[in-house]
Order: sequence, then C-alpha cells, then structure tokens
Amino acid sequence: MMGQHETTGKNGEGNFALARTSTGPRTARGKERSKRNALKHGIFSKVAVLPGESQGEFDSLLEGLRGHFQPVGPYESTRVEILAVTQWRYRRLLIAEGAEIRAASEFVEHDEKRRQFEEATEILSSCPSGLVRKITNPEVLERCLDLLNELKDAVQQDDFNPEDDEIVLTILYGPSEEEDRKHTLFDSYLRLSMAASVTDDLREEGKFLSPEAYKKTFLDELSDEIKWLQDYKKEQTSVQSKRMKLKSQSVPDLSKMGQLLKYQIILERSMERTLSQLDRAQRTRLGQPVAPRIDVNLSSS
Repeated sequence: MMGQHETTGKNGEGNFALARTSTGPRTARGKERSKRNALKHGIFSKVAVLPGESQGEFDSLLEGLRGHFQPVGPYESTRVEILAVTQWRYRRLLIAEGAEIRAASEFVEHDEKRRQFEEATEILSSCPSGLVRKITNPEVLERCLDLLNELKDAVQQDDFNPEDDEIVLTILYGPSEEEDRKHTLFDSYLRLSMAASVTDDLREEGKFLSPEAYKKTFLDELSDEIKWLQDYKKEQTSVQSKRMKLKSQSVPDLSKMGQLLKYQIILERSMERTLSQLDRAQRTRLGQPVAPRIDVNLSSS
C-alpha cells in the first residue's frame, strides 16, 4: 500500500506514467473486465452520433434499452446497442422528413411571391392602363392604392386638374373612350370636374352647385374606392394565407420522400431482425422454447 501511494504521487503523475507504458490487460480476468467495460460504454456510440447531435441523448437511449432488455454477455449487449443505433438513425430519418416538408412549404410561398412579382413587373412596365382590372395580383393592387391616395392628395390640395389627374385615372381604369370604363371613378371624375368648371353665370341660374361641393362629392367617392380596395386586399391576404397553408401541408417532392420511405423500410427491417436475434439469444440462455426462424425476402420492385 505504501509503495502504491509513493508511485502515484500528489498530482497523479505515477498513474499518468503507468498509462503511457501500459500494454493493456494481460490476465484472463483483466481481459474480461476490459471487454465488459467496452460493452458498458458502447462500441458504436461514438460513430453513431454525428457532429451537432447530442451524445447525451444517445447514451440515454442506449441505457434505457439496456435497462429494458437486461442483456447478458457480449452477443446480447451488442444486439441491444445495434438496436439503439438503428433507433437513433430512425430518429434522424424523422428529423430529415420534417425538414423536407418545411423546406417544401417555404419554397411554395417563395415561388408564389416571385411569380406575383414577375407578373406585376411585366404589367407595370408595359405602358399600363386599366390596372384596377388586374388587382388579383397583390403587387398591382398595392400600386392601385398608391395611385388613388396620390390622386386624393392632389385634388385636396389643388382642386381638379384634368391634365394631370386623367393620366392617373387612365392608368387605373383605362382610356376614357373605353365602353367598360363607364360607371367607374374615372367617369365620375369627368362629370364632376366638368360641373365644377362651368361659368359663374350658369351657376347663378341655380343649375349647378359650387366647385367645392363637386370636389367634396368626388373625394367621397374616391375614399369609397380606396376603402373598397383596402377591404379587397384584406380578403385577398386571408385567402392567400389559407391557400399557402394548404399547399404547405401537401406532400413535398415525391422522389425525395420516396428515398426516405425506402430508408425507413430498411431501418424497420433492421430493428425487427435485431429484436428477433435478441429474443432468440435470451430465450436460449434461459432454456425457453425458441420459435423456428422464418426468412422472408420482400422486394420493393
């Protein structure tokens, strides 16, 4: 005992020196102890856990399976560890499947927004007119709201200015000579601005209201048009959100999901085979009857 303490030293330098010169256990008892130690810590545990994964979670899974199956000897212990590794890979498969579905849903939304943007760019860059008829595109709808608010500010500040205002209204509703332009805000603008510009003599005869009254009437109609488009935008946003949700819940790329499904089948067969091997080994050790082995070969073709 005294010699041992002297060799070890205060800081454990003796043990460190012995470890460097050790060639491993030489006796049968030492070799058996070393074998059990390797089984205790898991011969596959280090290679089963990839960078970024939790070694602690894998160790907990392995210890849980050991506690359940109570393996005896290296063969049973190895079967339990193989089972733990297979379940760990199955866990990784489920994570990959979830990531594939999330990626698909994100790409669906991204692709739809890109399509809408490209469509709107083409519409707005090709001398646009009659944009209100194309408000199913969110980008075009937003541009219509911007133009109407700009027109509202201009009329409030400068009254009717047909030379500038009709350019904006043509972009929104199409040329004034178009038949389907009637009964739009453009049509109201033409009638009200003309009434506001009549001579004072006609106004004094009582046939026309003041310019301010016509201006107020137009601004009220303009505000109603803005509100209608804002309500449409809210409804469109709600519908679009529900549509994207349904698309994101659909099955992603079938080729990738098919590969994951094949991998899942492989893992499930591996687990079944390992469980069968473990069951037979434990029944044999306990002297219990063992069912005859059945080999089933399944083809995925």
